[in-house]
Amino acid sequence: MLRRHADESLAAAIPLHSRLDLFRTALASVHDGDTPTPTAVARRTAVSPRTLQRRLDEHATTWSDEAEHLRRERSCRGPGGPAY
Repeated sequence: MLRRHADESLAAAIPLHSRLDLFRTALASVHDGDTPTPTAVARRTAVSPRTLQRRLDEHATTWSDEAEHLRRERSCRGPGGPAY
């Protein structure tokens, strides 16, 4: 009975976001003017800027790549488009 309950609970669980997903959410929500900074995003994710850089390295990406990805997303959506 416990096994069945555990299986049903796991099947209904919402998957956790990866660190990269959490970073991208923070990047999109932090604005210093129109351009988010690594320090602001690190603060938002409660890590140091160096730890943020290491975590991006773990996902084979960089701050520049992610910032450019966000700029492209926003330009494709246009004004008044849905949030990132």
